[in-house]
Amino acid sequence: MKNYFEKQFELRYFELNKFGEAQATTILTLLEETAADHCWSIDHSLYDLKYQNIGWVLLSGAIVMERYPLYKEKIIIRTWLSHYTPIRGLRENIIFDSRRNIIGRSTGLWVFFDLNRRRPARISSNMRSGRRRAYSTISAKNGLVMKKKAPVSISPKPLIRSCPACIRSNFM
Repeated sequence: MKNYFEKQFELRYFELNKFGEAQATTILTLLEETAADHCWSIDHSLYDLKYQNIGWVLLSGAIVMERYPLYKEKIIIRTWLSHYTPIRGLRENIIFDSRRNIIGRSTGLWVFFDLNRRRPARISSNMRSGRRRAYSTISAKNGLVMKKKAPVSISPKPLIRSCPACIRSNFM
């Protein structure tokens, strides 16, 4: 059983900068959409959670791009949960071009949040058990080890250094 979710996108004109490259905000939006579709695919739609007045809040994260995709370029975003506790989860992503070359990586620390009480909430046991069955960390031989420094890095170093899953994958 695969332990990740993938979604393909084709970059549109209004998502690009004046040089024809995707903007950083575009990449973040596509990562968010992929995460939402991943939740929906395992029967935990964000809209269903909203009706229960709970949701996910991004606490911190990092993104490293080898290069930004161009107009009409097709990209594939792979996402999975590499670690979670009763109130938070670590979501990781790899961004591929159409030839399956890695062009970017990201990680985010998400907290399950009670929207009414405005504080963290426990992830329900049925949601946790579903994640346990379907997800585990992808090993380094599946492409997680970065081979060179990227030109762009937005990195909250304390999170990255303290995260065992990030250390295992050399994601820094």
